[in-house]
Amino acid sequence: MKTIKTIHFKKAQNFNENKVIFVDLDGTLIDWDGKVADMFHLNLNDKTIRQKVVKRGDIVKVLGMKEDDFWRIIDKEGPEWWENLELLPWAKDLYNLLKKKYQSVCFLTSPSNNPSSAYGKIKWIKKHFDTKDFLIGKNKHFCAHKNAYLIDDSSKKINKFIEHGGHGFLWPHSLLLKDGKKDIKQVFSELIEYIEK
Repeated sequence: MKTIKTIHFKKAQNFNENKVIFVDLDGTLIDWDGKVADMFHLNLNDKTIRQKVVKRGDIVKVLGMKEDDFWRIIDKEGPEWWENLELLPWAKDLYNLLKKKYQSVCFLTSPSNNPSSAYGKIKWIKKHFDTKDFLIGKNKHFCAHKNAYLIDDSSKKINKFIEHGGHGFLWPHSLLLKDGKKDIKQVFSELIEYIEK
């Protein structure tokens, strides 16, 4: 008769003592506005349009389109549309800075309702970063806990993350950084200071 081995699982100690940094993609590391503007022939070099995009924080609202119509057009493009989004100039520096300082850094991104979006985002991550640490889902606040930090350009998502027990750093609009109205080195300093306090 064989003896059944009892497996003892070690209790995870100090799980929440380690900081987990979640990094958004679109608008934080990815030039979402640039790609959308090109696709819909919106002239981002026009100062008035540029100001509207920054002020409203949502380029779809500036386009004056219905959300369903907008996503229908994007979804037709398939996963390649997402895979070929361009990195923002500071993307690698931000990721490398976080990886240097923190053990747990994870991409956290919301897909559209079309499965091709999630697939394209995975391909984008694999194309630009050597990591398996990513999560894809609409409800980012599910990842919130007392030592979780979300870096995101959406105030709505940041607020929800904080409401659910996490911490949130609102990333400045990419156009403010591109135009030099916000200094990227200063933002990096403010971000690390926020995580460390």
